[in-house]
Amino acid sequence: MNEFLKPGKYVDSDHPEVVRKALALSSGGDDLVEIARACFVFVRDEIKHSGDYQLNPVTCRASEVLKYGSSTRQP
Repeated sequence: MNEFLKPGKYVDSDHPEVVRKALALSSGGDDLVEIARACFVFVRDEIKHSGDYQLNPVTCRASEVLKYGSSTRQP
């Protein structure tokens, strides 16, 4: 399982801004379900799909998504 949790080309989970957001979303709790819920709600409510909203730039990496607040929707 660890192989799939490593940072990669598009999932730059080691980027300082991604780490900062992850720590903020997980602060105040050890309950993994609540942390997952907080992450889900953040993405659902704060990240727009570039195509749906006609946004530029089209982002892909996690750090870009955080920076611009939008991501591409994968088919």
